[in-house]
Parts: sequence; C-alpha cells; structure tokens
Amino acid sequence: VIGGIPPGPPLLASEALVRWDPGWLAERELAERVELRLPPAAALAKLIGPRGALSEALAELDLPGQWEVIGPSRRIQRAPRGDAAGDAGDDAVALVRAPLADRDRLAEILLAMRAVRSARKEPAAISVTLDPVDIL
Repeated sequence: VIGGIPPGPPLLASEALVRWDPGWLAERELAERVELRLPPAAALAKLIGPRGALSEALAELDLPGQWEVIGPSRRIQRAPRGDAAGDAGDDAVALVRAPLADRDRLAEILLAMRAVRSARKEPAAISVTLDPVDIL
C-alpha cells in the first residue's frame, strides 16, 4: 500500500492514508497549486536549452503583460536516488506562466518561437514542455 503513494510530502500522504481520505489530499494539493499559480490552476511552460540561446529566445517573445517569465536559471540535472545531483552543463531552464484561459495562446507563441528558430537554422535546440510534471 505504501508503494502506491505518489512522490510528495510524505507526512501528507501518510495522513491521507491513515484517514483513508485521498480526496482530502487532492483538495489540499489543488489549493496549494492555486496559491502558487501552478497547473491545473494556470498554464505553465518549461523551456530548456543553452543559456545564451534560451535568453535570446525569451527576449524575442512578445508576451502579454499579465504573463510571467521566471528565469532563465542554471539547470541542475536530477540524479537517480542515492546518487549526487550533477550540473547539466550549459543548460538553463525558464518557466513561462500564463492564465489558464490563455493556455492555447501560450502553446501557439512557443510553437511559433520554435518554428522561427528552426527556419533561421539556429544550432541550439530549445525544448518546450507545457504543464510539466517536474518544473526543476
């Protein structure tokens, strides 16, 4: 039974198991995500690429005023359990947060950014993930 608990704060998951109330845990998780403006309460895109290329791409984006860009910052590669985390080289990560109603527009803008970079034959690839499970 314990093996089926999703990763997260173990005390909350344990309490939900003791209470036999997974709904309580889900409601609490959703409330925290609303407060932090994370999916599913907001649209979020994670961009990963070389720092210089990522900074350039973000500078060229024409984003509405209420959208928020977080980063870029150095990306830390997650290591398997028991191993030390390592540096992901020159890779950086940035987040673009938008209101949930603008999720499709966010996808269109980021798709257009990737298309322009491809048409210019930019050597550095930028990976884009909408509503990522892991934001680090």
